[in-house]
Parts: sequence; C-alpha cells; structure tokens
Amino acid sequence: MIFRLHQHFDEIRRGIKIKGSFARNLALTFSGNAISLALGFAFTPFIARVYGPEIYGIFAFFSAIVNSIVPVSTFQFPSGFVAAKDDNEFYDLLKLTFIVLLLSTGLITVAIVFFQHPIFGFLSDIELGAYAFMIPVYFFLMGLDNLLVGWNIRLKEFERTAITKVFSVVFSKGAALLAGMIKPVPMGMIGGNLLLYPFESIFKISAKLRKDFANLRKNHQPSLWKTFKRFRGYPTYITSSMVINNLSTQLPIYFFSLSFPPSHAGFFSLAGSLVTMPLSIMINSSTTVFLQKAAETQQTNPDQLGFHVQSLYKKLFLFSVLPLVVFSLTSDWIFTLVFGEAWKLSGTFASYLAIGAVFTVPAYPLSVLFRILFRERLNFLINTTFTLIKLLVLWIGAVYYKDIVLSIILYSATTMVLCVVNLFFIFRLTRLNTKIIFRDFAIVALIFILLVILKS
Repeated sequence: MIFRLHQHFDEIRRGIKIKGSFARNLALTFSGNAISLALGFAFTPFIARVYGPEIYGIFAFFSAIVNSIVPVSTFQFPSGFVAAKDDNEFYDLLKLTFIVLLLSTGLITVAIVFFQHPIFGFLSDIELGAYAFMIPVYFFLMGLDNLLVGWNIRLKEFERTAITKVFSVVFSKGAALLAGMIKPVPMGMIGGNLLLYPFESIFKISAKLRKDFANLRKNHQPSLWKTFKRFRGYPTYITSSMVINNLSTQLPIYFFSLSFPPSHAGFFSLAGSLVTMPLSIMINSSTTVFLQKAAETQQTNPDQLGFHVQSLYKKLFLFSVLPLVVFSLTSDWIFTLVFGEAWKLSGTFASYLAIGAVFTVPAYPLSVLFRILFRERLNFLINTTFTLIKLLVLWIGAVYYKDIVLSIILYSATTMVLCVVNLFFIFRLTRLNTKIIFRDFAIVALIFILLVILKS
C-alpha cells in the first residue's frame, strides 16, 4: 500500500506543474477547501462550547429542512453548464436557471407566509417556527451560490473559488461566534451561517464571468424550450434525486429531533460535521474538478472516461481509509478533550460515522457521471431506493428500539453498503472491473464489525 501511495503522490506532483491540468485544478480546489476547513475547525470548539448541544440541535434541524429543499432552487441546471455544447446553449441554460430560482423562491416565500402554522405548528418543542422566515432567504442565497459555482466551473475559475472559500468561512464563523458570545440563541448560528453565501457569491463574480454576462445580453438569440428539452432530465431526475439524497442524509436529524431531546440531535450534528468536514475537502474538490474533466473527456475522448474513474477512485479510497479508521478509534478522547465533557457522547457517535463514511469519499464525486452520461433516471431510482432503506433502519433504531446508538450503528453500516452499490453501478457504466470495490468493502466491513465489538 505504501508503494501505491508513493506512486499516486508522484503522479500528482508531476501533474500540478502543468497549468490547467486536472491535477493542478484539483490541487487548487483542494488547498482552498483544506485551509477553509482548518479555519472552520478552529472556530468549532468555541462555537460548540458557547451554544451547547440543545441550540446546536435546533440549528441542525433548521439546516436539515433547508438542505432538503434547496436543490429545487435551480433544478440543478448549473451542474449542466459544463455539458452545454456551445455558448448559446449555455446562455439558454443560464437564463432558465435564473427563472427557476426566482419562481421557486417566490413559491417558498408564499408557503412560509401563509402556511407557516400548519407546517411548523407540531414542532413547538423544537422552537423552529420562530426562525421559519429565514428559510426563503437561505433558499435563494444558496441557489444563487450554486448557479455561480456552476458558472465558475465552466470558466475554470478554480483559484478564485478556492480563495473565496477561505475568507467566507472566517467571516461566517466569526459572526456566529460573536453573536453567541453576546447572546447564545439559535438565531446566532442561523444568521452567522447565512453570511457564508452572499459573501462567497460576491467574490465569485470574476472579470471572466462579467464578460460572459455581457455577451449574454448582447449577442444571444434564446432558444429556451429547445435547451429545456435537452436538459429535461435535470429537473425531472437529477433534482428529484438530489432532494431524495439530501433527505436521506438529513434523515437522522429528523428522527433524532422528533424522537429524542434536542440535545441528541446536537450531539449527532457535531459528530457528523467533524467527520464530514475533512471529507468534504476531498469530496468537494474532486467533484468540482472531476465534473469538468469528465464532461470534457466524454465530449472529446469517451474511451478514456473509465481510466479517470478508476484513477480517482483509487486515490480517494487510499487517502481516506486510514485517517478515518484512526479517527474512529480515538474520537471519544478527541471530543472530550476539544469540546468538553458535555460533548463526550458525540465522540461515540463519530466513531461509527467515520467508518461508515469511507466509501462516501469516492462515491459522491464519481456520481456526477450519471449526469454526464445522461443516466439521470437510473440515479433517481438508486437514490430513492437508498432513502427508503435508510428510513427503515432509522425507524428500527430510533422508533422501535428507542436506542440512538443502535440507530447510528445501523445508519452507518447501511450508508457504507449503499455507497458500495452506487460505486458498482458507476463502474459498470464505464465498463470497469468491480472486483476492487468488493475487495475494499470486505476490508472496511471487517474493521467496522471489530469496532462495534470493541465499543459494546
């Protein structure tokens, strides 16, 4: 394994020297995410101590609702910007995205204004209704940021995106911490986190983007219906699939918020964020760059797509499995030391979540292939099935047995298995041998079983 790691590092080192290469773009995106992660992690212990598990749980539930519906804000057209065959089609897609964003924000606003009580009335114990007016604001700003991310990927503005992320995290986390020091209430976390999106959006508007926007206004003859028909799979299947996938990810927060005291959702939320924060570096960096590379390869040299898939899978798996195993064995101690005795239960949760997340690192970035290959319907069916399975295992643990630790063990194991199944479909689509996936799964599954026995 050490020899293989050395080979991969040597390949990356050579690729970084080439301007505009996949390795260089990945390194830029990775470094921006890494620095922003380190800064975000530096703020997290202070924010956790200031707000406490209960407020953390309320914020987690609010975020779960927003993240479940936000894919509708743009119909996921921005992920298709790189797949547009020419500038005219891209401009059409851009206009469609703006229209969808404005209309969907209007509908969400009307729903919150006129139907707030029937929607949130039964959640009085969680105090969410007082912050419902923030949902449309989040919805619009996150949708706009998604649009600009897709635009920047098309323009290959990876360096600008990386730098922007660093400053936006400091601004957002600093605001949340300051608000908590003045008065620790949920609005401090909700408002502080919100600032992340307008800050990033402003700095994503580069000179290239402004020039693109000027060309859109001057030269473009729209053919919106024709473009919509070509990309109709995005709102039909990709958006639906992302809503279901996001809902699947947020299901533990929903179950734990409604079945246990708010503090338990807070414990899970902090554990989940500490596991996903470092993983998001590799996931977000790889997804951003691989989306552009895969679309380019599919259009120019489709026979090479499988090579890029297998190469990225090997790198992401090797770079994630060892750190996650080590973290899972030491998380109890880490959480107690960094966050205090009040957060010790989060460390136990994190140990199971870390092992369960091993295969999410390669699975999430590689899932963009369903879009590039226009296999949105297959992706939709897979995600729908996965969500129903997760719903069942969480119901067994949280509702039937009323045991939050059992719920997390079942959820983590299920997540691992489902990501492996997803990778299986991706390898089959690109005509790759799937033996490597099942070999890696057998190793990680054995480690997970030993961890459960060790902690029981």
